[in-house]
Amino acid sequence: EGSEIYIRPSTRYAHADTTISYGELCLYLAKYNEVLIGLRKAKLVNGVKQIEIQLNPIKTELIKISELLSFILISED
Repeated sequence: EGSEIYIRPSTRYAHADTTISYGELCLYLAKYNEVLIGLRKAKLVNGVKQIEIQLNPIKTELIKISELLSFILISED
């Protein structure tokens, strides 16, 4: 019972190629009782998948929604 940490695709919440600030994302997700605590970014470098975790970005940072971006959330499932 209670809240847990989840990693969910950003495209679950917005269309790919949408640009939005981290602060706006936090407010949007709060409407669904989810707390955004960070981002998980994947990229291919020389054919190797690399993962970058960014916790608590600056609220004014612009985020581009993509298939390679996931949200790190606290939520009840």
